[in-house]
Amino acid sequence: MNWFNQLNYIYQALLGGTLTFLLAALGAFSVYLFPKINDEIICIVSGFSGGVMIVSAFYSLLSPALQLANELNQSLNYSVFIGILLGLFFYVSLDFYFKKKTNKSSILLLTSMTIHNIPEGLCVGVAFGGVALGLKNLDLITAISLTLAVGLQNFPEGIACSLPLYNNGYTKKKSVFLGSMSAIVEPISAVIGCLLVILINNLLPYLLSFAAAIMIIVAITELLPEAISKNKLLTCVGFFLGFIVMLMLEVCL
Repeated sequence: MNWFNQLNYIYQALLGGTLTFLLAALGAFSVYLFPKINDEIICIVSGFSGGVMIVSAFYSLLSPALQLANELNQSLNYSVFIGILLGLFFYVSLDFYFKKKTNKSSILLLTSMTIHNIPEGLCVGVAFGGVALGLKNLDLITAISLTLAVGLQNFPEGIACSLPLYNNGYTKKKSVFLGSMSAIVEPISAVIGCLLVILINNLLPYLLSFAAAIMIIVAITELLPEAISKNKLLTCVGFFLGFIVMLMLEVCL
């Protein structure tokens, strides 16, 4: 931790984004170990990741955004709320555009996952950029916790990318490679998000709330619905386990 704390904030963001990428790659690699993963396990992991992301969105992003907006004498209506709406608009626009442009299901899956990973990388970068600025309620532990939250939900995403490819005739090697590459944008977008915060710090309330909106949307549109359709009870158990664990980490750390 001391070594990581002494790194330049850009390197911290890069390493954070790299960790989330590696966790997605680890999920994709599961094709080699389990060609077919039990639905019950996916439900628990997806629910757990959703709970972690919801807590992180509020504690690690929205709470600091509200406080900073107050310190900068910005109206909450013109910063935090606008940031949330921009996050929603950005996500929905990307989702609509690429689904409209892509017809082949496997390409659609990879494209969708890749594009959705861009704002997730931005979340990580924005958090480390906020730490570099000395923002209250946002310290290095919080930024790392948020990174782990994004990384945790990347694990089932890696599985969700590689398994359908393998079942559709791709080799294990190619399925793992393509599933992993869907998250390669995260280290890049993490650095971009960090730089944006540092260079234009008045945008931080907007960027923090933008990132929070993205995390919430990913949880409620990608992680939870499919898991709930498979097993509502296990998804609910996983969600509250993740919610409680992350809440305890936020409060204790």
